[in-house]
Amino acid sequence: MTLARASHSSLVPVIRREIAAVDNGLPAYDVKTMEEVVGESVRTRRMMAGLLATLAILALLLAVAGTYGVMAYAVDRRLPGHLRPGTAGDANRPARRAA
Repeated sequence: MTLARASHSSLVPVIRREIAAVDNGLPAYDVKTMEEVVGESVRTRRMMAGLLATLAILALLLAVAGTYGVMAYAVDRRLPGHLRPGTAGDANRPARRAA
């Protein structure tokens, strides 16, 4: 692990050369910045959190639609036939309800 203010791409050859100077048999592979290491370690958790948030929003939308449907049904059952929108009822004749 190294701490530097220089760019990642300019440090990789220097790090490889210094490791080779200490022990020529040690390979220097998979050189990454700390941001890349942390990003890879939390990638799965981030994806799962995003999936959970998406499913939670979908569940909320379904709950709202269901509540709206139940309320619309309850209101529709209470209105007389001639007051229901979209029905052609005679306003002078009371509506009959089927039991």
